[in-house]
Amino acid sequence: MNTIIPKNSYIISGLKAVIRLIAAHCPIPWVRMLLYRLSGISIGKNAFINMNVVFEDEYISNTIIIGDRTAIAKNAALIASSHANNSRLADYPTSKFKKIIVGNDVWIGVGVVVLPGVTIGKFSIIGANAVVTKDVEPYSIVTGIPGTKTGDVRDKFKVFVDE
Repeated sequence: MNTIIPKNSYIISGLKAVIRLIAAHCPIPWVRMLLYRLSGISIGKNAFINMNVVFEDEYISNTIIIGDRTAIAKNAALIASSHANNSRLADYPTSKFKKIIVGNDVWIGVGVVVLPGVTIGKFSIIGANAVVTKDVEPYSIVTGIPGTKTGDVRDKFKVFVDE
């Protein structure tokens, strides 16, 4: 199947790729946030994204949306686009491209992988190295592979969490 993609799409995607590469390795947090935004990631107010976070969205703006005051630790990966590339598996319906939405006040631990189509509800904690394959309810604590709800933020911390 041959599709004609305008040359300027390749140029814009290439520029976004370079900007995102610089962002991933930038030690200055406010510059890193600015660069990620310029590369098409929607990031809320006072959010924090550590170094070496991977965003896979084919550089299509607003495919990955991160809420206000959300924190993402090093080496996390938010994968909105996944396909078999040049493998013969690419001839089969293995590709996925779906939006990822991360709510406000979420904490995503080191090494977490979030797969296509996942929505993470507000005030949730995703434990280190979890693989999130399905939606996460607000106030959830999710750990493991695949990610499973193992607690509730409101119970664990015995505090009132403002809606």
